[in-house]
Amino acid sequence: MVNWMSFFLTTVIIITILFFEWPKTKKKPKKDKSVFIVLLVAGWVLSIFELPQISDPVNWLEVLFQPLGRFMD
Repeated sequence: MVNWMSFFLTTVIIITILFFEWPKTKKKPKKDKSVFIVLLVAGWVLSIFELPQISDPVNWLEVLFQPLGRFMD
């Protein structure tokens, strides 16, 4: 399910973006900072899933909730 190399690479890229962009966003309003963080976290979470191999919404939901189903069994 997870390509760990791309996940770690995405994590490094997000940390790099935060390192370079956060000083610029300190002058911005809280709303802009929160949107910036939410978009980075959304990209990071989506990097966990192999989206090109998930063809339709039903498969996406199966992939999303499959670990939860294993936990509940």
